[in-house]
Amino acid sequence: MGNGVTTLGYAPALDIIESRERPKKVKTSHLISLFAFGAVLDYLARKYGWYFIVRQLDVPMHVGGGILVGLFFFWLSDKWQKEKKHRSKRAQFILRLIVFIAFVALGTYLWEIFEYARYPNIQISAIDTFADIVFGFVGAGLTVIVRKVRRMM
Repeated sequence: MGNGVTTLGYAPALDIIESRERPKKVKTSHLISLFAFGAVLDYLARKYGWYFIVRQLDVPMHVGGGILVGLFFFWLSDKWQKEKKHRSKRAQFILRLIVFIAFVALGTYLWEIFEYARYPNIQISAIDTFADIVFGFVGAGLTVIVRKVRRMM
């Protein structure tokens, strides 16, 4: 076909399945859209007291924030991918894993500091803060899983 897709000739759907192309990279517009959606939802939740009405609304918000941080990491990683060609695959994996964990930790910690500084009366306990950080890591982990699954398809 000329576009990197293996042509089987008898079923267009199978042509797509047999594609060996890598999944599309994270788009800047998707990151901006997800951030804007999260920011608007957070604003509305604070303005109308949804965090007090739906006590567990905090959980999907932090998972979503973790997903956003994970996507942002992969967006940056895709931009700088050319710089790591000289390293072995194992060294690339270990370095990327360490940087990913540090990146997610920094993102979740900065968000918790922002929450505490901006809304000190909403802080429930240190356990809640720790849970928020864990949920951020869960969201980032989901990003890794989805990215791996997309690459296997």
